[in-house]
Amino acid sequence: MASYLLDSNIVTCILRKRGEEDFQVIDRFKDILVADARILIYPIVFYEVARGLYHNLHRKDAQPQLNALGILVKESEWCEFDSETWDVGARLWADCRRKGTPTGHGLDKDVLIAAQVRKYNAILVTNNTKHFRCFGITLENWTTRTP
Repeated sequence: MASYLLDSNIVTCILRKRGEEDFQVIDRFKDILVADARILIYPIVFYEVARGLYHNLHRKDAQPQLNALGILVKESEWCEFDSETWDVGARLWADCRRKGTPTGHGLDKDVLIAAQVRKYNAILVTNNTKHFRCFGITLENWTTRTP
């Protein structure tokens, strides 16, 4: 059974349901659900999406999206941090540093996501594939026509 860890930009597409790109992601998400794949939710991804929705509760679509996020989390497998994830993340970060990969905004989050993808032997679904190519993990971008 395939396992998919969803990045925050993909979760946002699923919840937002506004443009062609969002519906393309939703169609692919439905396909993997029918295939009985595992959906993995990572705490950092949940945090990023939830904080944005809480910040925008004044918008009429924020509360329904927050409710949908809760359902998505309940229907998915929660992937908590453990010492192995932290260790693999630290090693990935150090590797990036040695190779000259910029360690600025977002790298800490990205290495922890990549470490979790490795731990679960999962596929990372993101529309920011360039942020994750250096980690040697399997990537899919559901916002493009071919995953």
